[in-house]
Amino acid sequence: MKVFIALLTLMVNLFALDIKFNSFEANFTQSITDEKGKTIIYKGNLKSKKPYKAIWHYTFPIEKVVYIIRRDVTVVEYDMEQAIYKKLNEEIDLFTLLNNAKKVKKNIYEVKYNDDSYSLEIIKGIVQKITYVDKFDNTVEIKFTSQKTDVKFKKATFDIVVPDDFDIIQ
Repeated sequence: MKVFIALLTLMVNLFALDIKFNSFEANFTQSITDEKGKTIIYKGNLKSKKPYKAIWHYTFPIEKVVYIIRRDVTVVEYDMEQAIYKKLNEEIDLFTLLNNAKKVKKNIYEVKYNDDSYSLEIIKGIVQKITYVDKFDNTVEIKFTSQKTDVKFKKATFDIVVPDDFDIIQ
């Protein structure tokens, strides 16, 4: 779960890599491949805004929404009819971290976070793909499509919505 939260926080702050926009929206396909080659695919939409706001809305194979507001993470799992609230131990300043990302070849950058290495594919200032290996030795790849920058989100976009009848886990 820590790596997942780290990745989410990383996406919230991707703008620090000399990227000039203040908000980002994209569809994503996330594939997780284990050591035996078995792959699980997730799809959804990401909305992110400086500073420290993101919503990952998973739509396939299940619906789940992950809200990140500064150090607070809320995961709303519709199939389970529950919401999980977590607080990160510290506020992570990834703006500085990503400013130190090293270009390793054309359009490819690497950044370290909590002893993990992330590869970022960025073309013309737009994030195309993130790849990393998680703590369970799974290869995680997130590809973005239909990217938009400087999106004017409504104020309520980042409001956490949990149905009244859901169980709350803290």
